[in-house]
Amino acid sequence: MGITKESLSDIREEFEKAHKKIDEDARNDPPTEPFRSHYAARDILQSVQRKLKDLAETLDEGSDARLTVRCILANVLKDIGRISIFTEELGNGELVLVEALGLVREERERPQAVNGYVEVLNQLGILQCNRGNFEESKGFLDLAKEAYEGAKAFVP
Repeated sequence: MGITKESLSDIREEFEKAHKKIDEDARNDPPTEPFRSHYAARDILQSVQRKLKDLAETLDEGSDARLTVRCILANVLKDIGRISIFTEELGNGELVLVEALGLVREERERPQAVNGYVEVLNQLGILQCNRGNFEESKGFLDLAKEAYEGAKAFVP
């Protein structure tokens, strides 16, 4: 099994559905359940996460296709982490962000991975800043800036 247009299209639809829940549906969450839409979005993204992990296992190690799937998975994990942090589950959010970082860290100098790498580092930096861990926050943000500066080489 490899990456098919249909499988990527299905994943994209689910991803967009999750973001719609956050961007639009969350406005109508009742005061008694202020995170209802965020939890629903996280459930959808966790389903996407499982599909991507299964897909990655079918692809050749080191292939561009596997790297692409890992980058998409890192982006999904970043969003799950952001939702967890928003819903005040900071520890879980941090764990998921660190998992996302692990997926793209080794490939951070490749065009497919640099954006996800920078975004995850930024989220970890924000999380640490909100916890009052300013030096740790600065470390993440400095790494993100360094990767961003390096990514400028990709632009002709």
